[in-house]
Amino acid sequence: MLKRSGWAVFLLVGANLVGVVSWQSIRARPAGAHRDLQCFAGKVLALTEPRAAVYFVLPSSEADGGLINHRLRYALPARYVSTNQDMFRSARRPDWIATWRGGCDGTLERAASR
Repeated sequence: MLKRSGWAVFLLVGANLVGVVSWQSIRARPAGAHRDLQCFAGKVLALTEPRAAVYFVLPSSEADGGLINHRLRYALPARYVSTNQDMFRSARRPDWIATWRGGCDGTLERAASR
């Protein structure tokens, strides 16, 4: 009985260690598209002032159930971020419209100029 419980503990600890190692290796770097969006978001961050409302126009291929919104809000601190993929339209009018074209490429224009 003692031998069996010793093996069970050994297997549980081993499985957890394998899970931690594989999780770290997968999440060490963002995927290509996420890295590209983060690059574009960095440009938007440098060109906009804090507390600005930024509306992102994203390709439909990037629809992922809201995770992309979370990434943008994390990459753009002190900015109000909304996207064309939001379930509900924002009540706040955007100050800027950022259109991501893929890669680190995109445009940023004042919303009033549209």
